[in-house]
Amino acid sequence: MQSKKSGFTLLELMVTIAIVGILAAIALPSMSNLLEDDRTESFIFELKRNFMFARAQATVSDELVVVCPLASVTATSTCVNTWNSKNISVFVDINSNLTFDPASDIMLRTMDIITQGNANDLFVHSTASTAVSFDGQGRIPNSQLGNLTFCPNGENGQSITLNLAASGRVRNVGHDAAITCGS
Repeated sequence: MQSKKSGFTLLELMVTIAIVGILAAIALPSMSNLLEDDRTESFIFELKRNFMFARAQATVSDELVVVCPLASVTATSTCVNTWNSKNISVFVDINSNLTFDPASDIMLRTMDIITQGNANDLFVHSTASTAVSFDGQGRIPNSQLGNLTFCPNGENGQSITLNLAASGRVRNVGHDAAITCGS
């Protein structure tokens, strides 16, 4: 009697590999969008958390607390309007001049730069303000009110906007079609 051998034929193996390849080609673009969405939401969550921390510190210490990108966190440095390329710092500004002076001001936190994930990422601030500051009552000055929008890859489709209210409340408003990413 002849014994029956089990296993795959070459044809069955090739068909299986072709099906897996087709499914992978369909799934991978969706997976990259999912990862990009996750990176965007993670960054916005961290930024919002730093704003809430700054507001809480301002009300507890009754001092001006500033959130801004600084050219340097070790030397005297003014806030700059390059939210894309500098670390975002949170510090107590003793003399209220929006300048970090290591001798008198207190550095509370520093957040990693945005472009760590992608050099094309944009951060659009709806005002020309270089900083967001919270007074002792947790409020933001009128000149600093507006929207902060993070645009991954410089594109509008996955952007997320934070709204800064005069009360000091920072709210995630999601995608804002009125704000155009890109230059």
